[in-house]
Amino acid sequence: CHGGSKLMQHVRDHLDNIPNLTFLGLSGNDLLELSEFPNLPSLRVLDLSSNRIARVDEKNAPLSTVIRRLPVLHTLLLSNNTLDDKAALSMFHDLKSNASEVKLLRHVDLSYNPLGCAEAMDTLISLIHDGVLSQVSLSGTRADASAQIRLRDEVVCAEKRTMERL
Repeated sequence: CHGGSKLMQHVRDHLDNIPNLTFLGLSGNDLLELSEFPNLPSLRVLDLSSNRIARVDEKNAPLSTVIRRLPVLHTLLLSNNTLDDKAALSMFHDLKSNASEVKLLRHVDLSYNPLGCAEAMDTLISLIHDGVLSQVSLSGTRADASAQIRLRDEVVCAEKRTMERL
């Protein structure tokens, strides 16, 4: 836990405003949260998998606050953390409320987190239906089979809508 906070301090001190950084891998570093995340104007992929993140907020601020500092973020990898239904619902509602500010975020990997309640899955499906997200990974979560099928079906429908617009 102490190592994770020291790493985030190092990331803030040395990576803030690096103009050409497109991928940042911070997996397996015992991170507990994202505190004061740096401005990374070209970051497209953020890998935070295999940490101990229980919520995605910045000192109790929403995920959109973090994403504002990552204006071209496309992929957020949060697999193998400790995000539960409450944290996921908070994150999903924030994404929905701030869809115009997180418009480039398309893929979120939440695999192997302890989440899966019906309300969280319904909210996630609505994010895909509304075009906020286009790909979500939920392997190894508690999402039941019917939620996984509904999610897959919504992704397929979203892909068809995208192809029709082209």
